[in-house]
Amino acid sequence: MKDLTRVDIRRAVACDGDLPYGDNPLFQHCPIRAKHRDSSPSLAIYPDHIYCYGCGWGISRRMEALAWLLGLPSWREAIQVAEKYMRLSSTEQQAAKMRSSCRPPSMGEVRVWQELLHDPDVCGDRREWLYRRGINDQSIVSSYLGHNGAAFTIPVFDQHMNLVTVRFRYDDEIGGHDEVYDQDGEVIERRKVSKYSGWKGGNNTILYPAWRFARNRDDYAVVVEGELDAVRLWQEGIPAVTMTNGAGQQHQILETLDEFFQGLSDKFRRPPLRKLVVCLDRDKPGRDAARKLFQAARERYEEVVWVQWHPAGGKDITVFLARTGLKFVDMLDRFGFQHEEYVDLDEKGF
Repeated sequence: MKDLTRVDIRRAVACDGDLPYGDNPLFQHCPIRAKHRDSSPSLAIYPDHIYCYGCGWGISRRMEALAWLLGLPSWREAIQVAEKYMRLSSTEQQAAKMRSSCRPPSMGEVRVWQELLHDPDVCGDRREWLYRRGINDQSIVSSYLGHNGAAFTIPVFDQHMNLVTVRFRYDDEIGGHDEVYDQDGEVIERRKVSKYSGWKGGNNTILYPAWRFARNRDDYAVVVEGELDAVRLWQEGIPAVTMTNGAGQQHQILETLDEFFQGLSDKFRRPPLRKLVVCLDRDKPGRDAARKLFQAARERYEEVVWVQWHPAGGKDITVFLARTGLKFVDMLDRFGFQHEEYVDLDEKGF
């Protein structure tokens, strides 16, 4: 007798390499269009059921859902072919992803993730995590932030607002772990995955947010470590930029900024940078990366400031601002230095 609880019905409609992480759904256009408009795919196909977030139509039983996806008369016929659609192990799915071809993300997917983050019946409550970091609804909407069921989604656009890729910040309270199953479908191991990841085949290091920075008229920029840190500072009107993929990539930002200005079509409306503010994370990798960037930037810019607060106040700038209630301009006055400031890591105050 087959263990039907191991059947993953998503495999009936997608290549193995395109299956979403964990139990996250695939999205397709809903066929029940008479009940609602479906300009963006709203039919969610989970491993064991189908549900449309647009009209509420769905199939709750696994074999009936598989039969519908395969065009079979009933669940009885689905049982006969169910073995072809058993859940892949983590190793098998990773191998499938390596074999599959890459495709770029679409704005349709970005909009679906936005809708999920704002739907109170789906992921709407996850906005609280962003609120706790000081990111408000206006910033969430203007930055096209969303949620795919396991991670916050952060679209990355070029200076002309063309979608280039999508970054994912795993939701610690929902995802962030990869489950390893045994042959009976039981979880035998949970592995913590990287906090940030990128779209498959589109995980290049890119300046973020290029579309906002291109329209800014300030003669300075603040280099931060992470897209959400940049979103938070732009909320205060601060021209913050980052290189995607973390502290290890921030050394590329000086060359990237040079290339950015060289590529501007209207150079007369975007003044060059006179000042650079280094504001990377305050853990050891962040401090090491900030030190190298600070030293290199002093050879290029008229003024370079390194923002250095005690790590006890928060690892990154977003957490620090949320905890202290400070505005960034006040923080810059208090913790901005033109040299490396000594910080006693044994102290707890900030």
